[in-house]
Amino acid sequence: MADSWYAVKLRFVILLETTGGEDVNESLYLLRSDGFENAFLRALEIGRSAETEYLGGTGERVRWRLKDVVTLDEVRAADLDGAEVYSQFASLGEGEHYDFDHKFQPELSKPRQTGI
Repeated sequence: MADSWYAVKLRFVILLETTGGEDVNESLYLLRSDGFENAFLRALEIGRSAETEYLGGTGERVRWRLKDVVTLDEVRAADLDGAEVYSQFASLGEGEHYDFDHKFQPELSKPRQTGI
C-alpha cells in the first residue's frame, strides 16, 4: 500500500513549576504513513519529540507535555497543493457585523506567518 498523507492535531499542556498546568497549545502536523494505526504511532512520536522543558522569563521551569492526539485524518488528495488540512468555526469579534450583501476584499489581506 502506498503512503498516504495524514493531518494530525496534537494538544500540549504547558506546565509551570509553581502553578502546574494552566494553558494548552494545539498544533497541526502533516505526516505520511502506510495506514491509520501507523499514522497514530507516528503522531505520538512527533508529539513526544516536540515535548520540551526550559526556564521561563521569571526563572521558573516550564514544560510542554503531549496530552492528546486530538484528531487524525487521512488527507484525501493526490496532490497537497491547495488541500484543506484544518477548519474551525468561530464567532465574529465583539461589535463585528456584516450585512448579507457585504463585499469583502481578501486581496487586501496582510497575512502573518506562524513561524513554522
